[in-house]
Amino acid sequence: MAERLRKGWRWDPVKDPVKKLNPTLVPWGGSEPASPSSPDGLPENERKKDRDAVRAIPELLSETGSDSSCANVVVLPAT
Repeated sequence: MAERLRKGWRWDPVKDPVKKLNPTLVPWGGSEPASPSSPDGLPENERKKDRDAVRAIPELLSETGSDSSCANVVVLPAT
């Protein structure tokens, strides 16, 4: 989210890549809105997509032959 904000993206209920507007440009956990007019937090279906992407990382790394072992790995609970 920080990268998009630095590149000029803003929250808007309607996605418009040309105008750099996106309805999912909100904090993941919902503690603070990205802008005064944005909703509080990312919808659960979008949060699930994020969790699924993170859970896929070890398999993707193993397919490339990379070592996915790390002392600081955090395993997200399935929901």
